[in-house]
Amino acid sequence: MIAFNDLQIIFFTHLNSIKMKYLFTIAMPALLLIGFVSFQSNFNGTPDPNAPTPPQEVSKFVVPDNVKAILDNSCLPCHGADGKFKAKIKWNYEKTAGMKTSKIVGKLSKIVTKLEKGKMPPDKFQTNNPDRKLTDTDKKVIIDWARGLAKELSK
Repeated sequence: MIAFNDLQIIFFTHLNSIKMKYLFTIAMPALLLIGFVSFQSNFNGTPDPNAPTPPQEVSKFVVPDNVKAILDNSCLPCHGADGKFKAKIKWNYEKTAGMKTSKIVGKLSKIVTKLEKGKMPPDKFQTNNPDRKLTDTDKKVIIDWARGLAKELSK
């Protein structure tokens, strides 16, 4: 004979089995559908005002004529996009406008550092191309321009 406690155990075990089947066949898909719909509604095309802003792009990169003349004569024969001499770093005026501000500031800082340490142009280049040698005035013009532009872009 089955005791009352045994009937309770069988009944509740069967009831739990029904609950689990209900949960997995009806409730779970419904919950997933509700979650998917609410997730999709977050992408309605309106920007989130709390979202972080993308990095600032430089809208216009201007090189004054006096600086451009020095760069074209003494720097870009190696560092230009179509430079004919060997250089580790290339510089392309056209691509600069689309670069991130931080990248441009980094390049300008490297220019200042190399010129202040007297590493550019290299001695071998200056010996082979005396007409492309940077004067102290040329170096000062480039350093002042690079520092000023980096400071302006960092604001």
